[in-house]
Amino acid sequence: MGKGEMHRRRMSRHMGRLVMGAGLAALAIPGRLLAATEGDGWEPVTLEAVEAPLLFKLVDGRSLRLAGIAAPAVLADGRAPSTIDGLMTRLQSLVGQAGLFARPLGIDRYGRLLALLRLAEGSLLQTELLAAGSVILWQGGLDLLDLEPLRQAEAQARTARLGLWSPALGLVEPAGAVRLPPSRLAVVEGRVQAVGSNASWIYLNFGADRNRDFTCRVNARDKRRFSKAGLPLDKLAGHSLRVRGWVFAQGGVMIEADDPSQLELL
Repeated sequence: MGKGEMHRRRMSRHMGRLVMGAGLAALAIPGRLLAATEGDGWEPVTLEAVEAPLLFKLVDGRSLRLAGIAAPAVLADGRAPSTIDGLMTRLQSLVGQAGLFARPLGIDRYGRLLALLRLAEGSLLQTELLAAGSVILWQGGLDLLDLEPLRQAEAQARTARLGLWSPALGLVEPAGAVRLPPSRLAVVEGRVQAVGSNASWIYLNFGADRNRDFTCRVNARDKRRFSKAGLPLDKLAGHSLRVRGWVFAQGGVMIEADDPSQLELL
């Protein structure tokens, strides 16, 4: 394992230890409110500017990155998704707005605050963006304590084929047709044809030829963690999965899953 990979894993574990609060029982899908107030892990914030998709500058000088979600910057065909403009417009509309609360979950390696953001009316910005199809669920190594409301919000958009989930955008790629370029966030669906392993990695092979077909790999040390999440890696042959993660080339096209939230049984 290279130094960069070791650093990434250390940061992932470190962010998990920085989780604040006892739980997110009040976290709600769109249409319900968060019963959170200052003092139970939420703090009032004022947004000064949008620095990038999902990244705000606060009036106190800190940068806040919206936790639990990601906005793919490029699709398989190299295009930027058409959802970006609408996403940026919505984020800009929150600048200077009163009544916003943030729940810090950690600090990333750039020193940015990773947080949930509660809107003035009490709903969670993350669930709003997920339900609109503007973003996808991305745990990013953080222990969000309760992913289910976020999953439900994303499922609404996926079922309705909204935003990124529109077939016209092509976010979801069949495992047999995953394309490069690498270094992009992708969602891949397909059936696991075989499971292989060595001392370091467990490989979920979605085709017969690892030098050409799509593969998802998981560090062997994480096997128990995936099993506890209902994903017994060595028993997934024949099962259909949805895989999300960063595409890279290693023989064929590959995604590395270092968190169980990146794999979903279909």
